[in-house]
Amino acid sequence: MTLLLRSKIESKKNNDNNSTFLHVRAYRKIGLHPIPLLAGEKRPAVTAWQHLDHGPYQFHENNNCGLLTGIPTPIGHFCVIDLDLAGNDPVSSALRRAIISTFEVEFGPSLMVDTGGNHRGRHIWVFLDEPITQKVQVGIDLHHLDSKGHYGIEILCQGGHGGYNAVAPPSFVLDLYRFVDNIDLENLGDHIRKVQKSELLKFIDSKMVKILLALGTISSILYKSYRDKDIDGELIDYALAHYVIGVLNLQDESLWHLAFEMAFGGNYGHDRTAYLLERTIQRLEEGSEMIGMGSVVEKLETESQKLLLQSLERIETLCGVRAEITPQRVNLEDVTSEQEKPDHSNSTSTSPSSMFLFEDDMQIVEREEWLIPNVVPACKFILMHGPAGNGKTTASVLIADRVITETGLPVIYLNLEGKAGDINEKRQLMTIQPELFRVVRPATQFSLYNEKHLHELLVFLNNINAIGKPAAMVIIDSLLAATAGDLNQGAVGGAAMFFNTVTATLGCTVLLLHHNNKGEGKGQARIFGSALIPGAAVMTWEIKEMDDCYFARKLVVSKSNLRAMQVGDEIIVGQYPGSAPVLFRSEGGYETDKASMTQVDRCRDILLEQLIDGRERLADDVRAAFADHDFTESTISRASKQLCIVKKQVDGKRYWSIPKGSLLSRLCRAGKA
Repeated sequence: MTLLLRSKIESKKNNDNNSTFLHVRAYRKIGLHPIPLLAGEKRPAVTAWQHLDHGPYQFHENNNCGLLTGIPTPIGHFCVIDLDLAGNDPVSSALRRAIISTFEVEFGPSLMVDTGGNHRGRHIWVFLDEPITQKVQVGIDLHHLDSKGHYGIEILCQGGHGGYNAVAPPSFVLDLYRFVDNIDLENLGDHIRKVQKSELLKFIDSKMVKILLALGTISSILYKSYRDKDIDGELIDYALAHYVIGVLNLQDESLWHLAFEMAFGGNYGHDRTAYLLERTIQRLEEGSEMIGMGSVVEKLETESQKLLLQSLERIETLCGVRAEITPQRVNLEDVTSEQEKPDHSNSTSTSPSSMFLFEDDMQIVEREEWLIPNVVPACKFILMHGPAGNGKTTASVLIADRVITETGLPVIYLNLEGKAGDINEKRQLMTIQPELFRVVRPATQFSLYNEKHLHELLVFLNNINAIGKPAAMVIIDSLLAATAGDLNQGAVGGAAMFFNTVTATLGCTVLLLHHNNKGEGKGQARIFGSALIPGAAVMTWEIKEMDDCYFARKLVVSKSNLRAMQVGDEIIVGQYPGSAPVLFRSEGGYETDKASMTQVDRCRDILLEQLIDGRERLADDVRAAFADHDFTESTISRASKQLCIVKKQVDGKRYWSIPKGSLLSRLCRAGKA
């Protein structure tokens, strides 16, 4: 055994919460049959382990733990559903989430195990009314992966004597096996769902699961072509939108977005994709010329082309359609207008053949995506600066709350200043699940000038992403602490470029907190230290107090490389006592071209018109104002949350209002005065 593996295993064993002995006792308590496995491996450390006649086995300190599947227990026959979906890449991650969500809609949530490492597999544990005696396996070809192997869904439940061995927490095989949710081992059985064997087999063979897997194969081909710059992203945009709506006629909007999320990975944006899909529906209704999937097929190499056509035929059969797709050469300029183009660059040139090329000859994809539409950009480096004690920490925590609420993804707060009490006090303001806001600090003094420290930080953040949901944002407090106050040397500008590496590597936004100097000046000139510091950021915000609103701050854009945000634009962040935090563009920010507004923007403006006076109105009367708009319930819900609308029911009637004393109401009334 290597020293590295031994140290990792010993570290695991030294954590009482991960004690193998505690887990083995909990497993036996509900009638399961634990099997000792070799340290760091999946292989049993005993013979004849398939038979219930042997055991209970003795476990040693470094043993991994396996569980015999298919065996009868007082609750039911133990079964493990193995979601073997390759890795932490966008295709596998999105597809895995979709299958888990579909399972939970059908059966409800059940105990789930994260198998760890780069593989990021999932095991769902259930109890069946009777064992499954045959091997059940549904495969999928993930074309974007370089590694070969079987991927898909497998049921581990060969009943009676001779069941499969499922590795269980807290085993260590390259990484730690752990339960996805924190559970009480004493009540382990309460977390495992009881499922009928016939219903589980029907689910695995269902049309929805087959469609999800087929979409996974199709999207993996598109993702590889997009990632490797073999096919222009704009071409995939139009072809995929037309295919899922116009050809497959899928009615579930979540499937539309899933296809785009898998195809574009970190560059996927819900609002931009929603707009593209809406325009596709409109063009289909108008009978306009459309770009079809044949245009994508035409650009693929023979092997990929064959696999894509087979996958298209498979999903068309599932959906009851037949498109007869053939390779088709198209000119984007002939089919689309400038107003309809997605907001990213495109090129039809070949891949670069040398280190340096003219940008016109390169395939550069630049998509403006947002964590919060037109407020907080995705995958960008933002610098927030202001005087000491001006509310930077509070504002960043409130921004984290809004980002988590909007995306459902965690935010990591890197506390380099060591002000634990202050952060813990501020996090009480949050309205989200505390586990989605992770505060971390270095064990020793961190330096932005130390290459080893930068590497370790990047590895640490990447490992956090690998454990669960990828982080939407990393907040770093502060640049002064990261440089030990040494901010005037020329190297600080180059060192700050590291945060762009973080955004590119992790696919998250970095918000760096920094101080203003004590001198006069405007905008970037007020940033403390070298003038090269703001040059590394895509956007800088100067935080300012609001004279008439003590519980809010203005974030004034002092630099922006994004078209949607201009220098001088203002963002309001605050929290009215007793209500949820708010984050939005100031009144001037709402004056935007209607063609570029999202459905949520339109819905929010209508709600403001109806409720700006602070009076309670019947919900049905408010909804009547939506008559000329095709808003989904999701759109209305998101707009309502952004406005912090209060909803209540009296005598069977529902009322909506924006409290007169709320931050938003006061600001909007002042803007309309």
